[in-house]
Amino acid sequence: MALTIGGQILTGVYSGGLVHSKPSGMGVLKFDESTNMYMGEMLDGEMHDKGTLMFEDTALRGDFEHNLFVV
Repeated sequence: MALTIGGQILTGVYSGGLVHSKPSGMGVLKFDESTNMYMGEMLDGEMHDKGTLMFEDTALRGDFEHNLFVV
């Protein structure tokens, strides 16, 4: 699976719900070649609603809309 975040394309392995062959509902996306991952709600293949985006040294926990963290 691939996501575009801030103009950067990130690929990874997704496990979780699918609707019409797109990640939707609760799921986990582990990004390739790193320990970075997203755990949370997906909608139409995008990070959307409640979730946590984890990096090696920090995490963003809260609401996401169309792959963007909502402050």
